[in-house]
Amino acid sequence: MDWLRSSKRFLVLLVVSLAWHGCVKAKQEFSPALQQAGVELLQAGKIEEAITRLKEAAEKDPKSVDARYFLGVAFSQNGLWDEALEAYGKAIQLQSNHAEAHVGRGVAFGGKGRLDDAITAYKEALKLKPDYPEAHEFLGDVYVRKGLLDEAIAAFQKAIEKRPNYPEAYHALGLAYSGKGQITDAILAFRKAVSLAPTYPEAFNNLGQAYRKQGLLDDAVSAFTTAVDQEPRYAVAYRNLGLTYSDAGLFAQAISAYLNALTHSPTYPEAYADLGVAYSRVGRFEEAVHVYKKALAQAPNSVEAIIGLGNAYRARGLFDEAVKTYTQGLEITQNRDPEVWNKLGITHSAQKRYDNAIVAFQKAVELSPKSFEYHLNIGVVYSSKEMFPEANQAFETVLQISPNYAEAQGRIALNMERMEKKAGAVAAWKKYVQMIERIPERADEIRQVREKIAALQKQP
Repeated sequence: MDWLRSSKRFLVLLVVSLAWHGCVKAKQEFSPALQQAGVELLQAGKIEEAITRLKEAAEKDPKSVDARYFLGVAFSQNGLWDEALEAYGKAIQLQSNHAEAHVGRGVAFGGKGRLDDAITAYKEALKLKPDYPEAHEFLGDVYVRKGLLDEAIAAFQKAIEKRPNYPEAYHALGLAYSGKGQITDAILAFRKAVSLAPTYPEAFNNLGQAYRKQGLLDDAVSAFTTAVDQEPRYAVAYRNLGLTYSDAGLFAQAISAYLNALTHSPTYPEAYADLGVAYSRVGRFEEAVHVYKKALAQAPNSVEAIIGLGNAYRARGLFDEAVKTYTQGLEITQNRDPEVWNKLGITHSAQKRYDNAIVAFQKAVELSPKSFEYHLNIGVVYSSKEMFPEANQAFETVLQISPNYAEAQGRIALNMERMEKKAGAVAAWKKYVQMIERIPERADEIRQVREKIAALQKQP
């Protein structure tokens, strides 16, 4: 999830930055060559060499707090969380009020998934140093990982209180608001983040996602475009740009964006699946089949890609291939995905295998009884089999779930006519007209239905 941003790498990089700036005074008081060399290697990203030098520094001076601390940072950079915890622990034994070391322990605990211990470590750091904005931010990140979004928001707000011009905290706050569905608040937070840090592609990407959720597609396109301009290899932002273009019905632009995403991240099954959708929407079904297969080669259990591939086969008239694909999806989902059953039913119906279609739609209804589409589809098949009472019962269920779904009412009226139930047909058609009479685009249809009603009423 995009709002769950407290990745190990991100937090560790921040701790490195804190270490460099927060321990300057200590380094001035004690900066032997080995330790300084280790820190410089750490800053240069030469982690293994840094670990070697810092170990030597710690052995030569067992009382060096900084050597232990920076060794913990180096271990964290390599994801060696147990070793990091040991190093930070020794630093704290030597200097119990070392707030940065407590933060380092929080990062390491977070890396091990020990979130409650991480919270304890960050709170300990804040006892020692209440005006420590990064500790508040990191604490908020852990709250997000635990799903405690209100606590996370309070922590991020505290970080901002301590450092008003703190773009990372505003970004984190926006992600937490997004997680709660408070999209307007999220947009305001992301906007603040990018105003403070104009070159912040991740924040622009998440701002774009918030705009998209609000239906502000032009703003979303602008935000995603800025993200990829700032980070040309940002595959996720290219994919989000493609999704936004698809929302707007601009499938040529969507295809271009997905292809850019895949250029920079060739192993990106979601982007392949989205590209398949876009190809299908413009009738390029052969290409859709090709990219769906690529998606499944990378993510064999992707139900989205399986459904898309089946749909593309069905659109090409390759019904047996579609059935085979949907059946594969049922095997993967242990027969528990209603949409796969629904698509299988549609395919059987297209082949006039109505009994098989009914079984598939019934399975979909059992798994998702509140989906009016599944009830509608089973009603259509019953109508095709001239099982009109069963069909109308299904259409009535559609109207119970979605009372304004005029198509279901129209199908009831048609079936009443086919059963030669004149009074029922007239009543059903009148109700249908009431449901659509305020739609200007359907004026011709309304006129035709009223003529039909009049003709039925004249019949003996």
